[in-house]
Amino acid sequence: MLISTIEPRNLRDVRDRALVTVVYDTMCRREELVSLRVEDIAEAGDGSGSILIRRLKTDATGEGAAVYLSPMTLRFLKGWLSQAGIREESIFRRVAGDKAVGSPLTPQVVATIFRKVNAAGTAI
Repeated sequence: MLISTIEPRNLRDVRDRALVTVVYDTMCRREELVSLRVEDIAEAGDGSGSILIRRLKTDATGEGAAVYLSPMTLRFLKGWLSQAGIREESIFRRVAGDKAVGSPLTPQVVATIFRKVNAAGTAI
């Protein structure tokens, strides 16, 4: 996975790296991705973890699903949360300037991030 070799230059890069690796592990849709919450992350003893995707498009019963996160993804995700100072609610949020963390991302902003990552040649 090439994304693991990228050294983030700023907080936005840290977020984008975590976002891309979460998508790789979970295969969730943009709408599901922006609804992920800190409270739904569970760590396992081996360095891996899981995250609850509460609203699945294909979930007829509305139960959601806990999805595996690799140790690398969990490390990147925890790094983003720590550096951004996020302790609750939405995981993926806007970054303004160098360090200002704002409102939750929208599915449209996620699409823009994916295009940027793809154009930079950092495909996974």
